[in-house]
Amino acid sequence: MKSTPQLELININKRFGSAVTADNFSLTIEQGEFFTFLGPSGSGKSTILRMVAGLEQPDSGSIRYGGRDLAGVPPWKRDLGMMFQQYALFPHMTVAQNVAYGLKAHRMPTDAQRTRVKQMLELIGMSGKADKNATLLSGGEQQRVALARALAPAPDMLLLDEPLSALDEKIRREMQLELKHIQRRTGTTFFYVTHDQEEALTMSDRVAVLNGGRCVQCDAPERIFTRPRTRFVAHFFRGCNVVDATLENTGPNAAVRFGGVQLPFPGPTTSGAAKTRGLAIRSEDLRVGAQASGLPLKLSATLEEVVYKGTTVDHCLRLPDGQRIVATATQREADTLGQVVPVGLDPSRVVFLED
Repeated sequence: MKSTPQLELININKRFGSAVTADNFSLTIEQGEFFTFLGPSGSGKSTILRMVAGLEQPDSGSIRYGGRDLAGVPPWKRDLGMMFQQYALFPHMTVAQNVAYGLKAHRMPTDAQRTRVKQMLELIGMSGKADKNATLLSGGEQQRVALARALAPAPDMLLLDEPLSALDEKIRREMQLELKHIQRRTGTTFFYVTHDQEEALTMSDRVAVLNGGRCVQCDAPERIFTRPRTRFVAHFFRGCNVVDATLENTGPNAAVRFGGVQLPFPGPTTSGAAKTRGLAIRSEDLRVGAQASGLPLKLSATLEEVVYKGTTVDHCLRLPDGQRIVATATQREADTLGQVVPVGLDPSRVVFLED
């Protein structure tokens, strides 16, 4: 028998004036998942999270948590933890007092509070800073304290709205792994919101990509990265080339052409099929120059620019049909701008997009 999802969003609609932030939105989150909403500003991800928290109300639709309808339930009775971009630590309190704040609100006995605070500080690696003033901490340390405060009452689900965006890159990368490790150790369901692709891919069990208040794809991180369904998802992840291909014939032997080469189309098509199809090709799947020789599909392209990025080098190329693509390698494979170079590709790495 299939278990009930921990969180169910059912046909949620929400507008602010003419702006649509949730458009007939439905989705489920399972117990113990690290689930991430990913999308650009204005896609509706934070608004939907705030509706789950009870800070906004949907215009229509329902939200069910543990099988219970949350309509009319105030935020403080939803048994959810919250962690925002601004950590909002209490400046007049110590680290331990900040972590204990929610425990006092739940009227936990004093001895039990001390034990729980100690456990949480050990969990975040700050056992030696219990008596330190919260305002004297670094940004990364403040983030850890805010997380410990949110987890201390042991919520079944923690809502996190871009909590790492204010940190510098080095600390942010460290905290991505730390958050995932803490989520695994506690077993708490994390419902995470971000616009950062790396965060979503690094930490999540599943990722929902949002655009215009709709979920355009929900999948495991590896699949959503390598097998995007739409142009929007493909464009959203760095390093993905999206090119137009022309459908040359229909029926069981359908094929498309782009960049001067032909590629079999997966599955038969009808006479009314769209003549232009979008293809997604990861830049790291393209090989330039001598590296192209071992791959079954060969294109020719003009080298327009070479961009050194430290660990990788981008080769910016123009195909014979005028479309531009980027091939990423670990070293320079061609140097002479304006030179026509061979480009190799494994056809199985090409993704046919739905729109």
